[in-house]
Amino acid sequence: YGQVFTVEHVSHNHFPNIRTWTFKINKKIVSLTELMAGVKAPSKTCQLFQLMCWPQGHKVPTSTNALVELMNMVENWRQKTDYGPVVVVSADGQSRGGVYCAANACIEQVIQHGEVDVFQAVKTVRRHRPQLVENITEYKYCYDLVLHYVLHYLH
Repeated sequence: YGQVFTVEHVSHNHFPNIRTWTFKINKKIVSLTELMAGVKAPSKTCQLFQLMCWPQGHKVPTSTNALVELMNMVENWRQKTDYGPVVVVSADGQSRGGVYCAANACIEQVIQHGEVDVFQAVKTVRRHRPQLVENITEYKYCYDLVLHYVLHYLH
């Protein structure tokens, strides 16, 4: 990617509803500090996850199970990589990303506190991006996803 980084495709996997790609990112330009110390910045490994069961034009995925599975895969990846940052992207920059972020916040509440306030989770996500979780279908999906998680993963 220009004169600053190189990106190397390491691997990819295809699951029924999810695809993953692993990349290694290397810094080309060495800073003066690195040069004087005789060290080079270590490469960074990046994992890209794509949910395949969310058809264009649909407000929510066709499956709550698939999104919970995706969240579990992302969390497992984070545990392996010392809880690095997660970047959530979607085609329009709001709908799908908002549902993922709100639903993920709900699941984290259930895991940490044994209870969840979906309204507050959505409100928190919308605090800086009001267009996230913009309709009742997406809001209800967050409830459905939490119910699915509680019934299938906590018992």
